[in-house]
Amino acid sequence: MKSPNIVSTYSELEKLISDYEFEKAQNLIETSLTEDATKSMLVKIAGHTSGNLVYTFVSKVLQKDENSFWHKVASKVAFETFSDEHEAEKTGLYHILKAIEHDPTNWKMKEEALKHFRDGALPEKYIKPYAEAVLRQEPTNHIALMAVESEVEAF
Repeated sequence: MKSPNIVSTYSELEKLISDYEFEKAQNLIETSLTEDATKSMLVKIAGHTSGNLVYTFVSKVLQKDENSFWHKVASKVAFETFSDEHEAEKTGLYHILKAIEHDPTNWKMKEEALKHFRDGALPEKYIKPYAEAVLRQEPTNHIALMAVESEVEAF
């Protein structure tokens, strides 16, 4: 369901999170927002307020409702809010891998994970299968082709 007034919903959600009213915030999301709006709002709130608190909220939701969507949100929030780039990448990648675990057919998340192969953050065991999954959907995907090429060069 879409909120009739997205600005007031954003303000209400930001206040609920700031006040540690996590259950009410989750209820507001479930009754008023689409998944895209939820992701967008939480990333925006994280950028304007304490991102660590937004990450804490998302982590709390994950404790009750662990699924691909909330791991995708956690990944986006981590990348947006953690000041240490390495910490953000490791945490964000963890949530990408968990999202894939919950939705193994989501090739877009596999593509997202592949963005981390060049710097060594993505464990080697994921590179080839993820690249192959992405190339089945998008044969000219630049990231997946680079990953496959790097696998070949390794031999």
